[in-house]
Amino acid sequence: MSVFRDEEWAEITKPELFGHLYMNGAFFSVVNLADKSHSNTVEVSYTGLTDYIFTLRLTTNLGNHNSEYGQKLSSDRIEMRCQYYF
Repeated sequence: MSVFRDEEWAEITKPELFGHLYMNGAFFSVVNLADKSHSNTVEVSYTGLTDYIFTLRLTTNLGNHNSEYGQKLSSDRIEMRCQYYF
C-alpha cells in the first residue's frame, strides 16, 4: 500500500533565472486527488559565492478546512536559508 497513491507531484526548474548566472528558480506542487487540496512552493536560490547557497522559498497550502493541506496550522510559509559548506 502506497502512502501517496492519491497524490500527484510536479516540479519545474529554471536555471539562470532572469538571465543571472548563479540564480536558479523552481516550482513544486503536490495535489491530493481525493480531496482536491494542494501545496505549492516557489523557490529561488543563489550560488554565486563560493561555499554558500542562499535560498528563498514561499509555500502555500490550499484546500477546505477538513482536507489534507487545508487543515495545516499555517496556510503560508516563507523560508530564508543560508547554507555554508566547508
